[in-house]
Amino acid sequence: MLYALVLPAALLMGYLLATPYDIQTLGLVGVALALLASPLILKYHRPALFLFWNATVVVFFLPGSPQVWVLVAGVSLGLAILHRALIRDRQFLSAPSLVWPVVFLLVVVFITARLTGGIGLRALGGQSYGGKAYIYILAAVMGFFAMLAGRISPPQAMLYVGLFFLGAIANGIGSFIDYLPPSLYFLFWIFPVERLPGQEEDTIARFEILSQSMMCVFWFLLARNGIKNSLEARSFWRLFLLMAVFGVALVGGYRSYFVLMSATALILFCVEGLLRSRYVPIGLGVLLVISAVVIPNAERLPLAVQRSLSVLPIHVNPDARIDGQNSSLWRIEMWRTVLPEVPRYFWLGKGLGVSGVDLELARNLVRRGQMDSRDEAILTGAYHNGPLTVMIPFGIWGMIGWIWFVAAAIRALYLNYKNSEPELKKINNFLFAFLLARTFHFFVIFGEFRVDFPQFLGILGLSLAINGGIRRLAPEPAEAVKPSRGTGRPAARRLSPIPAPALKR
Repeated sequence: MLYALVLPAALLMGYLLATPYDIQTLGLVGVALALLASPLILKYHRPALFLFWNATVVVFFLPGSPQVWVLVAGVSLGLAILHRALIRDRQFLSAPSLVWPVVFLLVVVFITARLTGGIGLRALGGQSYGGKAYIYILAAVMGFFAMLAGRISPPQAMLYVGLFFLGAIANGIGSFIDYLPPSLYFLFWIFPVERLPGQEEDTIARFEILSQSMMCVFWFLLARNGIKNSLEARSFWRLFLLMAVFGVALVGGYRSYFVLMSATALILFCVEGLLRSRYVPIGLGVLLVISAVVIPNAERLPLAVQRSLSVLPIHVNPDARIDGQNSSLWRIEMWRTVLPEVPRYFWLGKGLGVSGVDLELARNLVRRGQMDSRDEAILTGAYHNGPLTVMIPFGIWGMIGWIWFVAAAIRALYLNYKNSEPELKKINNFLFAFLLARTFHFFVIFGEFRVDFPQFLGILGLSLAINGGIRRLAPEPAEAVKPSRGTGRPAARRLSPIPAPALKR
């Protein structure tokens, strides 16, 4: 029976591999490898979900090249439901205060999609773009519920935090396309690149993907060590490593990344209760030393780093400062154009779909210089403003759902931080501070719903899985007091007799 199954399969695979780059061949080979790896998938699907959540690794042989975490989220949730059906004692973690706003947002998103032309998947032959964004939102919700399939034991908590954040290190591979030989270009089928080799850059060479990878390393170091341990004199190397990663993360040239990392560190300093401790002068001393080193040498730093630091009132290269100012003016002009459209989409948003014909026409006009790139960004919904990316695509109902969701998320992580187990204290401190910083970043600095919603769900799923849900202090059992006979009122408590030596004293 084994030969009857294996031999035809081997013949079929050999025939398909005669055209190894055909999409059908790659898909069938992927299915065959998945079947062979099924024991590993059954055992490690949940760690894989956390590992790939922040990774931009793509499945290149599928239409649209979806990211791996999208597939892993669906597989993990399916296996979790199957496990729950087979083992009744296996329960999903309960968090109704978060589940309801998530479900409400999902319903709003897909009702809006249904009323504004449906979900168009250009990769499957549709006439519009934007369907991938809907799929990613659905996959994020599925992944969130998969994370709630059971609690992560406290000894494994830091391992899962490392998987969640350090999985993004692989994203930086796409930044090195100019430094690898052509024989290794097959790697970029899996790891997305920022630009093609030899492609002309802007005035300032920036490495966005590498910067995002280093930011995730920065988050992991804060979750592992915290601010207090990093400022200890005996562990100076931790502070040095943290600052080194912080500096490398600025090579993306994005001022918003600098603000987000700084805000997270400052909020974590407060969350750890260090405002009235000896660590305040230590922290100020560290900032003074760093400023004394960086400010006089700011113009010697790479232009991308100078652009990131241009948000500060320090002297940097004029090209870096002007480039940053032009970016700010570009956004302000776009917001002035978009804000009058808000009343039009107040009750029913425009959705995430974009006509393929309109988008191709806009891109061609931008290349010819006949249309501003700002108009293309407006067409695709990239408003560079968090509230606008919720209000215009999904109307007031989307905004209500988003505010409800964010408020419930902050409350849940606050309770986990306040009632944390001692061995999870550092992790809960960081996750609460990180969520507050991301919320501030989304509403004030820069945000995009289709990108930030999966990030928020990932942070929540990690916190709930580590803490076993939303933690609350158990009420102290009240002492049973029996009523006195005949009166119905509680009897007076008897005081324990005082020993004679105590009476003499």
